[in-house]
Amino acid sequence: MDDRYRPEDKGVANAIAVVIDILPRVFRFLWEVSPGLLALSCVLLFIMALIPAAIVWMTKVIIDLVVASAGAEIVWSVILIPVAVIFALWVLQAACESASGMVQELSLIHISEPTR
Repeated sequence: MDDRYRPEDKGVANAIAVVIDILPRVFRFLWEVSPGLLALSCVLLFIMALIPAAIVWMTKVIIDLVVASAGAEIVWSVILIPVAVIFALWVLQAACESASGMVQELSLIHISEPTR
């Protein structure tokens, strides 16, 4: 790779320091504007972060069930339960993403409102 495209170590370190310096002020500002929306946004982000791990775990459960029944007849009703859970997690993920978008729009409205 050409050296002119490599970021300078000092520049990256400074950028990280600036972000670390600004982040508490941003959260303080958002908390002052609308604490409820900030809390709801954090909860939604936490849930959305857990869903992929839950989907992977449920996929493992399905694979374990299929492997366990390799020599015998597959009991589909046992396998359909984790499949239904994965489907429910996908629906929950879509709902959380939609709600998160609405919360972000409401936050922008609160931020852009003039002070009363």
